[in-house]
Amino acid sequence: MQKIREIEYTISDFTGFTAAAPENPHAASVQMQDFCHAEKLWLQKEDTMASFEELGKKISETGQSAAQKTKGLAEVIKLKYHAGDLNKALSNLYSEIGMLYFEKTKEAPEEDFKELFSKIDETVSEIEATEEKIRELKGVNVCPVCGAKVQNGKKFCGDCGARVLDEEPVQDEEAEDSGVSDKE
Repeated sequence: MQKIREIEYTISDFTGFTAAAPENPHAASVQMQDFCHAEKLWLQKEDTMASFEELGKKISETGQSAAQKTKGLAEVIKLKYHAGDLNKALSNLYSEIGMLYFEKTKEAPEEDFKELFSKIDETVSEIEATEEKIRELKGVNVCPVCGAKVQNGKKFCGDCGARVLDEEPVQDEEAEDSGVSDKE
């Protein structure tokens, strides 16, 4: 009976209620099973809570690690963009040096540069011809003084006021040879 009283107090401490000590041994056995079951559930609850706490810590640690990696990755991207900007600036400087050298030595280039200078001249001529075709299709001329675009048929530049010469009409070779022109 003493054992049942100890169990009764333990259940009381554990569950918050006090059960009356049963008179027969079978009832005491059932009460003992209930107590064991309650104790098992309580331990499972504690294990589950501990697991949730561990899970929370792991999630927090993973989040912090991910944040640090993201911050590091952002810094790497920022530095790559900066390196790209520096490379572009360097390329522009090399280009300026090349253009300056070309302008200063284009009349008498060194032997190593003659072929490249010739290719530059060909490319510049092709660009000018292409731009002239574009102007013809758009119906514009270029002011001989300031280089502004002037619509065909206008006699003066709208930017600087200079007189713009109209295109000479194309004459037929036979009419030219015979002395007859389109103006007559």
